[in-house]
Amino acid sequence: MLLARFVDPWIPIALAALFVSAAIVTADWPDVREFFRPVPSTILIGLLGAAIMLAATYGLFPLVAGRVPALALETANLYATFLTGRRTVAILSFVIPVIVAEELMWRGAFQEWIAQRLPASRLAIIVLAAAGYAIAHLPLGSPLLAAIAFLCGLYWSALRSLTRSVVPSLIAHLAWDLALILVPLKR
Repeated sequence: MLLARFVDPWIPIALAALFVSAAIVTADWPDVREFFRPVPSTILIGLLGAAIMLAATYGLFPLVAGRVPALALETANLYATFLTGRRTVAILSFVIPVIVAEELMWRGAFQEWIAQRLPASRLAIIVLAAAGYAIAHLPLGSPLLAAIAFLCGLYWSALRSLTRSVVPSLIAHLAWDLALILVPLKR
């Protein structure tokens, strides 16, 4: 992830996602694969979770960014880093597999690993999973991105914990990232 600060960030992010996903799948984690089995209830929860997340993001961002100009500036910097000069189809060809890999790793394998090894409450497992996800974003050099990763990680990890499925967090994550790419945030 540190390499993403010095070259086109999509390349090392995609390679890391591919490597980690391959390692998890080949490690024969049947439990993780089971978490990806879609059923109508998990799909519906994922769609509802996505709608709530998008309404909160697009509703709150203009209010907060208007009061905290640094948030608007850092958001613009993130858009410049990840989107400027790239075709939308190229971005989506990286984003979709990366999101699937992130859900496989963070809400699948990592969150399950924590739950199986630590005698912790459901809330503590959610917080630890979100913290791990946020820490993984720190090498990109954006405190805002790490903070967003933590907050989103809390939400997606809670969806995973409540449903015992990665499907809702995957749907919410995909919808949220795709919306932010296709309809950028404005003050």
